[in-house]
Amino acid sequence: MKLLLENWRRYLKEEVEVAPLLSLEEIWNNTSDEHLKTSFGQRSPGGAGSTFEEGTTLESLKEAAWEPYTHEFIREPASGYRANNIGGVLGMLPSDEFPDDKEVTFQAAHMGKAQKDGKTIYEVVTTFDGGRPLVNHATLLVGPKWRAAHAKDPNKPVVWTFFPGDATPPPGNLIFAEDVEKLRIEKGKDKFGKPSYVGNIGDAKELGYKNIKHLEPAIEEIM
Repeated sequence: MKLLLENWRRYLKEEVEVAPLLSLEEIWNNTSDEHLKTSFGQRSPGGAGSTFEEGTTLESLKEAAWEPYTHEFIREPASGYRANNIGGVLGMLPSDEFPDDKEVTFQAAHMGKAQKDGKTIYEVVTTFDGGRPLVNHATLLVGPKWRAAHAKDPNKPVVWTFFPGDATPPPGNLIFAEDVEKLRIEKGKDKFGKPSYVGNIGDAKELGYKNIKHLEPAIEEIM
């Protein structure tokens, strides 16, 4: 008991060395340049999906006024930050944002390149009424490295990702063509020759989809 009290007193007097917390700048600088460039390339202005507003650069993201931020879909080991001076458009929304009868397409994700055990993973897309929603804030996630090349110092945290808007629900179970076919809905082919299926939001929810991606309308639909 005496030894325990002595150790506690030493801790209170800061005689026990405690690793200092890193600043966000230090975390950013510890992240590999390749990872940062790739992450920004996926969100750069003018692209598809959720993208930052025009004028946003990798450097402006680093210098943004990030503040610690908690959200129901930001979970350990990640830590979240929010900046209210950077915005963009959303290319994905939770399935609960849509009426169950809204038409959707089940298609091969990432042009058929997203695979698990040799099987193609399927995503759900639809055209958002009014186009991709505008937001005036962004989210930054940091945490432990994902792989060896992710961090310059593997023992320190790194930037995971950044995107306009809030964190979205976890994606749920991976869905394959065989799962979609159980719905007995209209079948066709996408522009890459992969099977695609037309259903609705209710079908997507039945399969466990949590998020719906935006699909730009065809030119003839706009004219």
